[in-house]
Amino acid sequence: MNWFTKIFGGEAPYEYGGDEMMAGPGAGPADRRSAGLPGFRQRAGAFVIRGQQTPNAADARALIREAFTPSQPVSRRERFAGRRQLLQDLIVALEDQRLHFVLYGDRGIGKTSILRVLSKQAEDAGYLICYVSCSETLTFADLARRIAQRIPLLHHADYEPGSPEIEKGMHLSDILPTGTIDVPTMSDALGRLSDTRILIMLDEFDRVATDEFRRSIAELIKNLSDSAAPAQLVIAGVASDLSELVAQIPSIRRNVLGVLVPNMTDEEVGEMLETAERTTGLDFTAPARELVTLASLGLPYLVGLISQHAGFIATERDQIKVEKADVRAAIARARADLSARLSARTLYTVERCIADGELVTYGKLAHAALRHGGAIPAAALPEGAATKQGTLIEPIEDDPLERWRFVDDGASTLLWLSALTEG
Repeated sequence: MNWFTKIFGGEAPYEYGGDEMMAGPGAGPADRRSAGLPGFRQRAGAFVIRGQQTPNAADARALIREAFTPSQPVSRRERFAGRRQLLQDLIVALEDQRLHFVLYGDRGIGKTSILRVLSKQAEDAGYLICYVSCSETLTFADLARRIAQRIPLLHHADYEPGSPEIEKGMHLSDILPTGTIDVPTMSDALGRLSDTRILIMLDEFDRVATDEFRRSIAELIKNLSDSAAPAQLVIAGVASDLSELVAQIPSIRRNVLGVLVPNMTDEEVGEMLETAERTTGLDFTAPARELVTLASLGLPYLVGLISQHAGFIATERDQIKVEKADVRAAIARARADLSARLSARTLYTVERCIADGELVTYGKLAHAALRHGGAIPAAALPEGAATKQGTLIEPIEDDPLERWRFVDDGASTLLWLSALTEG
């Protein structure tokens, strides 16, 4: 019995011992360093070109991380699945109605992926794109200069083609005043553009810390709309409703379209899996697809995370066919992944909830939250749920529907995966 089994029980994931750690007499320095240690399966620079060759597990494994990217937004259009009607609606709002719009929804719903693909479609149509990921320290002056750096002076109505400024390749930022830039100055500058349109994309708007910045954005939207300037704002952020994200929205309601990004439909989840199958050569069986669809609740993040683990588990068996049992094991791995990313306080609260026999009750609340953009309908709260107020769940402030939410949105996902694992 080795030391791993003595301490932890069960079989060790790798062989440990004296002789196993030694290399043979003919081994070089690299061999001696790696002998007996766990190794990587692919070289960093290796890639696989799919063609006429028969798919195999090694090839599939090398491509799984490219096909499923739960921790990263989709940036390549050929990997974008579903959301076609939503994308079409957004394009119509921008192109035909000249509206600004706000994308909102729960974390992991795919807002950033939608923005990335929308920006590429707009670039193909000749739009200028300024994409900004917001932060707590972002000021309006910083934003204004970043926008202006994306606009060649060629598009300014006051400068003729062939002028010295145009010949030098100057941008709008080069003629803005030094120091602080206020909203009227930036509004006027954008209103003087011609022969182009610009999309200003503000992602992660929920991270903005100051009401002053939010008021400036609301004022900018109003000014651009009133002057019919060729510039539109696309805002995205985590929120359960529109007013939670942009508190100043009433003054500009007629100029802004609020879009709640919904959970993916079962058909869209299927399309996501089919796209990944074409990339990797994996083959998800019908029962495996059904379980991925059930477990993910239409959240792109969970589809990617569970499917990625399921693909790896299948290739560990030297198979490219992903079975239902692989998905079950993947759910457990996904739960372990998420546990490692949560705060100690959240993890303790969730584990205490499970230890107290409340997993089914709060698993249902987690299901409701994940299906409704993070908000728990008041009718779904069981008797006595308020005892967890402030530690696990809390009422949404100033919500006319009196809904609740999880204090840490990661807790809802962990509870849901826990309920599936225990079930």
